[in-house]
Amino acid sequence: MKPKYIATRDFKDSGTEREFAAGLMPDDVDAGVLANYLAAGLIREPNDSDKIAADPAPAADDAPAAATKPARRTAAKRSTTKSTASKLN
Repeated sequence: MKPKYIATRDFKDSGTEREFAAGLMPDDVDAGVLANYLAAGLIREPNDSDKIAADPAPAADDAPAAATKPARRTAAKRSTTKSTASKLN
């Protein structure tokens, strides 16, 4: 099995006249051509963020219902230390 690669930008192979879109890579490219694209920086191996982006997010109906308890706000507490202005005088 050939490794999967991702096109780093839109490009056209001048020898074969094939066009590639950024973020995609067809499977029907020879290993030697892939090596040339890789050396030229036209393609790269996918990283973890690419794999996460490729996984579809669960639909809203599939996600478990979250508790909708409102956040509790607490009153600000008064400082018990003297202010810095009184320390300077």
